[in-house]
Amino acid sequence: IFYGMKLMTQTATPLVNNPSYQILFELFEKNPVGLLIASTFLTMAIQTSAATIGMAIALALAGALTLEQAIPIVLGANVGTCFTAILASLTGDVNGKRVAVAHLMVKVAGVALAMPFVGPAAEAVARLSNLLTGWLPFIQPSTAGQIAMVHLLFNAALALLFLPFLPMGVLFVSKLVV
Repeated sequence: IFYGMKLMTQTATPLVNNPSYQILFELFEKNPVGLLIASTFLTMAIQTSAATIGMAIALALAGALTLEQAIPIVLGANVGTCFTAILASLTGDVNGKRVAVAHLMVKVAGVALAMPFVGPAAEAVARLSNLLTGWLPFIQPSTAGQIAMVHLLFNAALALLFLPFLPMGVLFVSKLVV
């Protein structure tokens, strides 16, 4: 995995000066929803959020991606990975379908709540990163480490946010998927 990340980083480094790449990411920077949708479809196609987030980390290590650009990629990867569960549930019983639908609903709701706050989230993660470095000087997360923090914090926040609504969610999904 680490060798693959190194190769992706080496491959991504020339993109920083490539005019086509710059135009593409300027477009995505102005339209984070487009980046979210693109990363969702990429993750659906490759069926793993780890690879999509790994690509974002490799681009960040190469200096081709900022944290603010990476957050929609992380969010899209979280939604796109639900496709694998949906596919697996197609041959399963009703409870498997309910779990897959609930997974998708939680991720989509979380992304809908998070997208308006991409800028403030990037600033908060940067501050948290600096705080972490102050406590543990041997840990100095770059943008790549901050991308991993965003992924961890997003999923932890989803768990904390939706846990109190679990009984209502079970009832809702049970009525929705029969």
